[in-house]
Amino acid sequence: MPKPRLGVRDAGRYLTGEVRQFGTQAVAYLSNHVVNRVPSYTVRHLWYREVLDIEIGRDASLQLGLRLWFNSLSQTRGGGNRIGVGTRVNRDCLLDTRGGLSIGAQVSISPEVAILTADHDCDVPGFPMRCRPVVIEDHVWIGMRAIILPGVRIGRGAVVAVGAVVTRDVEPLTVVAGVP
Repeated sequence: MPKPRLGVRDAGRYLTGEVRQFGTQAVAYLSNHVVNRVPSYTVRHLWYREVLDIEIGRDASLQLGLRLWFNSLSQTRGGGNRIGVGTRVNRDCLLDTRGGLSIGAQVSISPEVAILTADHDCDVPGFPMRCRPVVIEDHVWIGMRAIILPGVRIGRGAVVAVGAVVTRDVEPLTVVAGVP
């Protein structure tokens, strides 16, 4: 059987696993070590929108040092990752896009917050990865160094205090603090 000829439009279909993995690693490196340090938010937003296919709302602000976790580009491209209108993701935050991440409008995410959408199932031998989406509704404030774990929904107008670890859903207009 002859090898198919590669055209620009369909080259991705014929890439080997190693080449795809290298490409993903290159994009991850560029995203997390080069692009996230570019002083121009316009350049950063262009990369996140066009290369990673993350939906970013009007007047949203993604500050320097943003780190994105993904295992493959298919997890970011068409993966339901969105950041709403007027939302601010402050410096040095970590957004895990592997399980799907939806951040509403007018959300304030303070510096060094980690939002995780994947973990390992410790009840199954081999600890397989499991991905669960995180949904943050409109007008939420998340304090510095808070950690949001996979599968959590944070309701409209809720406040997550500094350093809190959120392990389950937060009702709208609720303040949560502490580490379970």
